[in-house]
Amino acid sequence: GLLVVPAADTVRFLHSLPVGRLWGVGDKTVKSLAAIGVYSVADLAALPPQRLSHAVGRASAARLMALASGQEVRPVAGRVAEKSIGSEHTFDVDVTSLAELEKSIRLEVEEITRRARSAGLTASTVTVKVRFEDFRTTDRSHTMSAPADSAATVFGVARDLLRQSVPAGAAVRLVGVRLSGLSEVSDTGHQLSFDEGAEAHVIAEETVDQIIARFGPTALQRASLIRQKE
Repeated sequence: GLLVVPAADTVRFLHSLPVGRLWGVGDKTVKSLAAIGVYSVADLAALPPQRLSHAVGRASAARLMALASGQEVRPVAGRVAEKSIGSEHTFDVDVTSLAELEKSIRLEVEEITRRARSAGLTASTVTVKVRFEDFRTTDRSHTMSAPADSAATVFGVARDLLRQSVPAGAAVRLVGVRLSGLSEVSDTGHQLSFDEGAEAHVIAEETVDQIIARFGPTALQRASLIRQKE
């Protein structure tokens, strides 16, 4: 799906294209150009500048002439680094069960940590958002001692934040989790742990990532997240 045009062939390649392929040329401009017999980029390049200005205006004419001759002055922008990764869920019916809220948080943590690992990122801060039935909204954040991308680690923090945010019996309309303070895992590495099960958690999550990438998001779920049949 990638076409490389050598610099020496740029103009010849452009002139073979319909004029609508030029950047910024929409349906309206295509019709205006067609009205003066311009259908291809080659037609455009051969048109006297004054006649083109008459059809599309002086500023547009200058830009189109430059594009038709292979002169591109816009800078190439690199990918903007992500500042946060988040997920939130609005319930159909307000929820008062803390267990149900924790289950929703768990699902969101699974999603966002999987996205972080896929992008090669770790996060230092976890934020939990809660919106109550009266639309009052709270955000609580915690910065971890070391960056993490593990669902087990992030969920432990998110669950504590949720419990701090929701009074007993409160009706909740929406919950969300966000990771911020993102860094490349190649720069931060993974936190070392004395927990004998930590390495097993990492291996398990990486294996789940591979299965989901191949078979889809519903291919494998934690047992605690599977709804029991009535």
